[in-house]
Amino acid sequence: MALVDIKGKALNTSLANFRRGYYREEAEFDGYLFIASPDANAHQAAEFVQKHGFRQIKVKVRHDIDEDVKRATVIRDTVGHDVKIRLDINQEWTVSTSIRAIDKMAKYDLQFVEQPTLFWDCEGMARIQAAVDVPIAAHECVMTPLAAIKCVEHNSCTILIVDSSDSGEILKAKQIVDIANTAGKWCVMGTWIENGIASVANLHLICSSRNFFFANDTS
Repeated sequence: MALVDIKGKALNTSLANFRRGYYREEAEFDGYLFIASPDANAHQAAEFVQKHGFRQIKVKVRHDIDEDVKRATVIRDTVGHDVKIRLDINQEWTVSTSIRAIDKMAKYDLQFVEQPTLFWDCEGMARIQAAVDVPIAAHECVMTPLAAIKCVEHNSCTILIVDSSDSGEILKAKQIVDIANTAGKWCVMGTWIENGIASVANLHLICSSRNFFFANDTS
Protein backbone atom coordinates (compact mmCIF):
# COMPACT_ATOMS: atom_id res chain seq x y z
CA MET A 1 0.00 0.00 0.00
CA ALA A 2 2.91 2.36 0.68
CA LEU A 3 4.31 1.68 -2.80
CA VAL A 4 0.92 2.24 -4.40
CA ASP A 5 0.61 5.49 -2.44
CA ILE A 6 4.03 6.63 -3.72
CA LYS A 7 2.91 5.89 -7.28
CA GLY A 8 -0.32 7.82 -6.72
CA LYS A 9 1.56 10.84 -5.37
CA ALA A 10 3.98 10.76 -8.31
CA LEU A 11 1.09 10.68 -10.78
CA ASN A 12 -1.05 13.05 -8.70
CA THR A 13 -3.97 10.64 -8.72
CA SER A 14 -5.81 8.23 -6.41
CA LEU A 15 -5.84 4.48 -6.03
CA ALA A 16 -9.34 4.38 -7.51
CA ASN A 17 -8.00 5.96 -10.70
CA PHE A 18 -5.49 3.12 -11.10
CA ARG A 19 -8.55 1.10 -12.06
CA ARG A 20 -11.32 2.69 -14.09
CA GLY A 21 -12.00 5.73 -11.97
CA TYR A 22 -14.85 6.19 -9.55
CA TYR A 23 -18.01 4.17 -10.03
CA ARG A 24 -19.47 5.55 -6.79
CA GLU A 25 -18.48 8.19 -4.24
CA GLU A 26 -19.83 6.47 -1.13
CA ALA A 27 -19.89 2.91 0.19
CA GLU A 28 -22.15 1.33 2.77
CA PHE A 29 -20.88 -0.75 5.70
CA ASP A 30 -22.61 -3.28 7.94
CA GLY A 31 -22.94 -3.64 11.69
CA TYR A 32 -20.72 -6.60 12.63
CA LEU A 33 -21.94 -8.93 15.41
CA PHE A 34 -19.51 -11.46 16.88
CA ILE A 35 -20.69 -14.59 18.68
CA ALA A 36 -22.59 -13.99 21.91
CA SER A 37 -25.90 -15.21 23.27
CA PRO A 38 -28.88 -14.68 20.94
CA ASP A 39 -30.35 -12.05 23.27
CA ALA A 40 -27.04 -10.20 23.54
CA ASN A 41 -26.67 -10.22 19.76
CA ALA A 42 -30.22 -8.88 19.39
CA HIS A 43 -29.49 -6.06 21.85
CA GLN A 44 -26.33 -5.10 19.97
CA ALA A 45 -28.14 -5.29 16.63
CA ALA A 46 -30.79 -2.89 17.92
CA GLU A 47 -28.06 -0.46 19.02
CA PHE A 48 -26.36 -0.68 15.62
CA VAL A 49 -29.63 0.13 13.87
CA GLN A 50 -31.14 2.71 16.22
CA LYS A 51 -28.01 4.51 17.42
CA HIS A 52 -25.64 4.21 14.46
CA GLY A 53 -28.02 3.86 11.53
CA PHE A 54 -26.75 0.59 10.06
CA ARG A 55 -29.18 -0.92 7.55
CA GLN A 56 -27.39 -4.24 7.14
CA ILE A 57 -26.22 -6.55 9.95
CA LYS A 58 -23.63 -9.34 9.73
CA VAL A 59 -23.94 -12.09 12.35
CA LYS A 60 -21.33 -14.71 13.24
CA VAL A 61 -22.82 -18.07 14.23
CA ARG A 62 -21.50 -21.29 15.74
CA HIS A 63 -22.24 -24.99 15.15
CA ASP A 64 -25.33 -25.18 17.38
CA ILE A 65 -28.14 -25.03 14.83
CA ASP A 66 -30.94 -24.62 17.37
CA GLU A 67 -29.13 -21.68 18.99
CA ASP A 68 -28.41 -20.16 15.58
CA VAL A 69 -32.09 -20.40 14.61
CA LYS A 70 -32.98 -18.65 17.87
CA ARG A 71 -30.30 -16.02 17.16
CA ALA A 72 -31.79 -15.28 13.73
CA THR A 73 -35.29 -15.21 15.22
CA VAL A 74 -34.63 -12.70 17.99
CA ILE A 75 -32.47 -10.45 15.81
CA ARG A 76 -35.14 -10.30 13.11
CA ASP A 77 -37.85 -9.66 15.70
CA THR A 78 -35.73 -6.89 17.22
CA VAL A 79 -34.60 -4.98 14.12
CA GLY A 80 -37.71 -5.51 12.00
CA HIS A 81 -37.89 -6.34 8.31
CA ASP A 82 -36.34 -3.20 6.83
CA VAL A 83 -32.86 -4.25 7.99
CA LYS A 84 -30.90 -6.86 6.03
CA ILE A 85 -29.36 -9.78 7.95
CA ARG A 86 -26.50 -11.96 6.73
CA LEU A 87 -24.86 -14.93 8.47
CA ASP A 88 -21.16 -15.84 8.55
CA ILE A 89 -20.67 -19.56 9.24
CA ASN A 90 -16.84 -19.64 9.09
CA GLN A 91 -16.79 -23.17 7.58
CA GLU A 92 -18.55 -24.68 10.62
CA TRP A 93 -21.20 -26.76 8.78
CA THR A 94 -21.21 -29.80 6.53
CA VAL A 95 -23.04 -29.67 3.22
CA SER A 96 -26.13 -31.47 4.57
CA THR A 97 -26.18 -29.37 7.75
CA SER A 98 -25.85 -26.20 5.67
CA ILE A 99 -28.85 -27.07 3.55
CA ARG A 100 -30.96 -28.04 6.57
CA ALA A 101 -29.97 -24.99 8.63
CA ILE A 102 -30.38 -22.47 5.81
CA ASP A 103 -33.81 -23.89 4.97
CA LYS A 104 -34.82 -23.39 8.62
CA MET A 105 -33.64 -19.79 8.66
CA ALA A 106 -34.64 -18.68 5.16
CA LYS A 107 -37.97 -17.40 6.49
CA TYR A 108 -36.04 -14.64 8.29
CA ASP A 109 -35.21 -13.09 4.90
CA LEU A 110 -31.46 -13.70 4.99
CA GLN A 111 -29.49 -11.49 2.62
CA PHE A 112 -26.86 -14.21 2.14
CA VAL A 113 -24.92 -16.90 4.02
CA GLU A 114 -21.12 -16.66 4.05
CA GLN A 115 -18.80 -19.68 3.72
CA PRO A 116 -21.01 -22.39 5.24
CA THR A 117 -18.61 -25.28 4.61
CA LEU A 118 -14.88 -26.00 4.25
CA PHE A 119 -12.83 -23.68 2.05
CA TRP A 120 -11.50 -26.40 -0.26
CA ASP A 121 -14.91 -27.91 -1.03
CA CYS A 122 -16.06 -25.86 -4.02
CA GLU A 123 -18.28 -28.71 -5.19
CA GLY A 124 -19.96 -28.86 -1.79
CA MET A 125 -20.55 -25.11 -1.85
CA ALA A 126 -22.09 -25.48 -5.30
CA ARG A 127 -24.45 -28.20 -4.00
CA ILE A 128 -25.54 -25.91 -1.18
CA GLN A 129 -26.10 -22.97 -3.54
CA ALA A 130 -28.19 -25.18 -5.86
CA ALA A 131 -30.32 -26.55 -3.00
CA VAL A 132 -31.29 -23.36 -1.15
CA ASP A 133 -33.04 -20.12 -2.06
CA VAL A 134 -30.62 -17.94 -0.04
CA PRO A 135 -27.53 -16.60 -1.90
CA ILE A 136 -24.22 -18.16 -0.83
CA ALA A 137 -21.07 -16.06 -0.39
CA ALA A 138 -17.55 -17.48 -0.63
CA HIS A 139 -14.80 -16.08 1.56
CA GLU A 140 -12.07 -18.46 2.71
CA CYS A 141 -12.23 -20.29 -0.64
CA VAL A 142 -11.48 -17.13 -2.68
CA MET A 143 -8.31 -15.88 -0.99
CA THR A 144 -6.28 -15.82 -4.23
CA PRO A 145 -7.12 -15.08 -7.87
CA LEU A 146 -6.62 -18.76 -8.79
CA ALA A 147 -8.90 -19.86 -5.95
CA ALA A 148 -11.51 -17.34 -7.10
CA ILE A 149 -11.36 -18.76 -10.63
CA LYS A 150 -11.90 -22.28 -9.26
CA CYS A 151 -14.87 -21.09 -7.21
CA VAL A 152 -16.40 -19.36 -10.22
CA GLU A 153 -15.85 -22.39 -12.45
CA HIS A 154 -17.77 -24.58 -9.98
CA ASN A 155 -20.49 -21.91 -9.61
CA SER A 156 -20.02 -22.25 -5.86
CA CYS A 157 -21.49 -18.90 -4.91
CA THR A 158 -23.35 -15.76 -5.89
CA ILE A 159 -21.08 -13.39 -3.92
CA LEU A 160 -17.32 -13.24 -3.39
CA ILE A 161 -16.03 -11.80 -0.10
CA VAL A 162 -12.85 -9.96 -1.09
CA ASP A 163 -10.20 -9.48 1.59
CA SER A 164 -7.10 -7.45 0.79
CA SER A 165 -5.32 -8.71 3.93
CA ASP A 166 -5.91 -12.38 3.21
CA SER A 167 -5.22 -12.07 -0.51
CA GLY A 168 -1.86 -10.48 0.24
CA GLU A 169 -2.27 -6.96 -1.11
CA ILE A 170 -4.79 -4.51 -2.51
CA LEU A 171 -3.83 -5.22 -6.14
CA LYS A 172 -4.37 -8.97 -5.70
CA ALA A 173 -7.77 -8.13 -4.21
CA LYS A 174 -8.41 -6.02 -7.32
CA GLN A 175 -7.73 -9.10 -9.49
CA ILE A 176 -10.32 -11.09 -7.52
CA VAL A 177 -12.85 -8.27 -8.00
CA ASP A 178 -12.16 -8.33 -11.75
CA ILE A 179 -12.70 -12.11 -11.85
CA ALA A 180 -16.01 -11.71 -10.04
CA ASN A 181 -17.04 -8.90 -12.36
CA THR A 182 -16.25 -10.96 -15.46
CA ALA A 183 -18.22 -13.91 -14.06
CA GLY A 184 -21.24 -11.77 -13.14
CA LYS A 185 -20.77 -12.20 -9.38
CA TRP A 186 -21.31 -9.62 -6.64
CA CYS A 187 -18.52 -8.63 -4.24
CA VAL A 188 -18.39 -7.64 -0.58
CA MET A 189 -15.25 -6.27 1.07
CA GLY A 190 -14.23 -8.35 4.09
CA THR A 191 -12.13 -7.20 7.01
CA TRP A 192 -9.22 -8.42 9.11
CA ILE A 193 -9.47 -5.55 11.61
CA GLU A 194 -7.49 -3.19 9.37
CA ASN A 195 -6.34 0.21 10.51
CA GLY A 196 -7.42 3.48 8.91
CA ILE A 197 -4.88 3.37 6.07
CA ALA A 198 -5.89 -0.12 4.91
CA SER A 199 -9.58 0.70 5.37
CA VAL A 200 -9.23 3.71 3.08
CA ALA A 201 -7.38 1.60 0.48
CA ASN A 202 -10.25 -0.90 0.60
CA LEU A 203 -12.70 1.97 0.18
CA HIS A 204 -10.95 3.06 -3.01
CA LEU A 205 -11.28 -0.48 -4.38
CA ILE A 206 -14.98 -0.55 -3.49
CA CYS A 207 -15.66 2.84 -5.06
CA SER A 208 -13.88 1.98 -8.31
CA SER A 209 -15.82 -1.27 -8.85
CA ARG A 210 -19.42 -1.63 -9.96
CA ASN A 211 -20.15 -5.01 -8.35
CA PHE A 212 -20.06 -3.97 -4.67
CA PHE A 213 -23.83 -3.94 -4.34
CA PHE A 214 -24.11 -4.89 -0.63
CA ALA A 215 -22.77 -3.28 2.53
CA ASN A 216 -19.17 -4.15 3.36
CA ASP A 217 -17.40 -5.34 6.51
CA THR A 218 -15.31 -3.06 8.68
CA SER A 219 -13.93 -3.21 12.20
